[in-house]
Amino acid sequence: MTAFLDLPSFEQEETSKQIKELQRAVSEATQKLEEVRQERLRAEEEIARCKRETELRMELVMENSEIVDALHQLGSLLEEEKHRLEQLDEQAASHRNQRSFLEEQSKSASRKIQSLTAEIQEVKERLAELKACDGAAQASSSVPISKAKRKPRK
Repeated sequence: MTAFLDLPSFEQEETSKQIKELQRAVSEATQKLEEVRQERLRAEEEIARCKRETELRMELVMENSEIVDALHQLGSLLEEEKHRLEQLDEQAASHRNQRSFLEEQSKSASRKIQSLTAEIQEVKERLAELKACDGAAQASSSVPISKAKRKPRK
C-alpha cells in the first residue's frame, strides 16, 4: 500500500518538474520573442530612417535637377575627353614609331650617301690618275717627227 501512497507523490514530483520545465521553456520563448520584437523594432526604425533619407535625397535631386543634369553632361564630356586622349595617345605612339622608322631610314640613306661619295671620290682619283697616265703617254708619243728622223733606226 505504501507503493500506492508514494505514487501520487511521485506523480506530483514529476508534474512539478514538468511544470518547472514548461515555465522555463515559456520564459525562454518569451525572452526570445522579446528579442525578436526588439530586432523587428530596430529593423522598422532602420527602414523608416532609410525611407526618410531617400525622400530627402529625392527632394534634393528634384530641387537641384539643373545641377544634376549639368553633372551628367559633365560626366559625358569627361568620357568623350578620355576617349579623345586615348586616341591621341595611340596616334602619338604611331607617330613615334613612324618617326623612329624614318630616322632609321635617314641614317641608312646617309651611310649609303657617304659610301657612294667615297666611291665617287675614289673613281675621280683613279680617273685623274688614268688621265695623267694617258696624258703622259700621249706626250711621249707626240715626239716631233723631225727628231725621230734624225735618229736612224737600227
